[in-house]
Amino acid sequence: MNAPSSCEVIAWPNHFEPPQNEGPKHEHPQIERGPLTNFFPLSHDLFSHPKIQALSGDAFRVFLWLSAKAWQFPTSNGHIQASTGRLSRAMGLSEANVSRTLSNLRQQGLIRLVRNDFKYGNIWEVQNLAKARTKEPAQVPQDESTATSKRASGPIKMSGELPQVEGQVITKNSKETEESLSPDGQSDFLKTYIGGLKPQKKRESESGNLKVLLGDYSPQEVELALKYLLESGLPGSGEKCHSPMSYLAHAMGQVLAEAQARNEKATKTAREREAVREAEAKRLLEEHRDAEAAASWEAAFREALPASEQQQDWIKKFAEAHPVLRGCGPALRGLAIHDWYSNQRTQRKDKT
Repeated sequence: MNAPSSCEVIAWPNHFEPPQNEGPKHEHPQIERGPLTNFFPLSHDLFSHPKIQALSGDAFRVFLWLSAKAWQFPTSNGHIQASTGRLSRAMGLSEANVSRTLSNLRQQGLIRLVRNDFKYGNIWEVQNLAKARTKEPAQVPQDESTATSKRASGPIKMSGELPQVEGQVITKNSKETEESLSPDGQSDFLKTYIGGLKPQKKRESESGNLKVLLGDYSPQEVELALKYLLESGLPGSGEKCHSPMSYLAHAMGQVLAEAQARNEKATKTAREREAVREAEAKRLLEEHRDAEAAASWEAAFREALPASEQQQDWIKKFAEAHPVLRGCGPALRGLAIHDWYSNQRTQRKDKT
């Protein structure tokens, strides 16, 4: 075979690539994955929200967990049933810490208690701040005029028919939450207590806890528990409670039960004392009436039997008819006179 001349050019095939001096490439094996289902799309705007920035680390974790469960699916309505025990296990927090955190979230208007359920856990409504809003798939317009006409035809619909501006959602939910937690029908005692607190920071804190309590309990129940704390101190120790509303926000059930038990006991004692007083008054009245009757019987007996011998003779006959009464002294005389008076009345009735 003849070697090519210097003017000939060797043409490499199009599909052929010259070998390179790089070493063999090690690629990661491709794993076929299905659609993600166990995730929660988090909104970037969440971290700049004033209410979120005011939360502690534990409160932020609890709010994220509640949001992930309450808004997990496209059809979710923001409700979740969760007990403090379930949250404690999920968060790795103590139940006392969970209770304080839930109270803080309620004060911020981030969650709302829908219904108490001591068996399976309370039902909470979580404000939709954490979940990212996503637009529904829409066809891309062919030209600018088409896009303009579609924008003019109406606003772009968001998933779940949410308003177009996220700020509107936050404002609306915040307003609804504030209205639902507004203290309605406060008693004069509660108003006086809150109004007399100093400094202002403590007054604001106690007022916020009062709003939370009035979302679950009547003003009469809150007033009863507050009076119990102010008069008796902390349950178990009797120490003075410096922030009663804050304490009640975490232990209202226990304090209210003790206050009601004390009230029931006091009411029962007052009724028993009143019954004793009524019985004593009735006894004195009967004694007075008996004394008046005995005096009239004695007068009639003396008038009918003026001689002492006649009186003693009647009394002796009465004692012989009732030997068990012998030796009773004045009582025997009174009974004998009553017997005589009864016989006189019977004889008068027979004559008439």
